[in-house]
Amino acid sequence: MKEQLPFFNFSLKKVLALEEDSFKKAKIKIILIILVFTIIKLFVVVPVAMEFAQNRQLFRAWLSLWFFQY
Repeated sequence: MKEQLPFFNFSLKKVLALEEDSFKKAKIKIILIILVFTIIKLFVVVPVAMEFAQNRQLFRAWLSLWFFQY
């Protein structure tokens, strides 16, 4: 049986060490990279969109963050 990681364990090295399938490892890395870029986008786009009243961009930034939360 696989070892269970703690809920607040954000160590990519430990997660990848538990997974043997290289395809699943690649999927984990891709999802993590997309999440990191989404968070960076949120910090860049939201202040700019609020300042210049770009409601559509603001909505897209919040929607992408919400998508990755659930």
